[in-house]
Amino acid sequence: MRPAVRFAAALAPLLGLAAALPAAAGEADVVAVEAVPEDAAESNAAIATLIEGVVMTERELHSIFERHGIKRIEADGQKFDHNLHQAMMEVPDSGQPAGTVVQVLQSGYTIHDRLLRPAMVGVAKGDGGNKNGGGANDGDKGSTVDTSA
Repeated sequence: MRPAVRFAAALAPLLGLAAALPAAAGEADVVAVEAVPEDAAESNAAIATLIEGVVMTERELHSIFERHGIKRIEADGQKFDHNLHQAMMEVPDSGQPAGTVVQVLQSGYTIHDRLLRPAMVGVAKGDGGNKNGGGANDGDKGSTVDTSA
């Protein structure tokens, strides 16, 4: 058997799993818990119990992801990488250097070092005190993301 065929056969179970996981990864982003005011959870036992259940479910889902080699992409504060991130917007006056991820709108995931879903992010537009720019197009006023990669 040719090496490429063996490699494809070995990856088939993982890729079959990977085809179904983007939908599950979407369920792993529990942002609704963050929207509940803290005093509401403290004053209402039912809300506190509901939040606890959602957090426990999220923790279990991430544990299952880890067992199958699925890792969350840590994007916040990192340099924008088009291989892992999908820029959804530019954030002006963020105080960060241009091309830095300043907001994560949706987490991204990799499976065995393959991209499963890119992280949807907001990228700093301004220079944030970086007077030298640092991008590939330092002379360009309209340049906001380092495209030298």
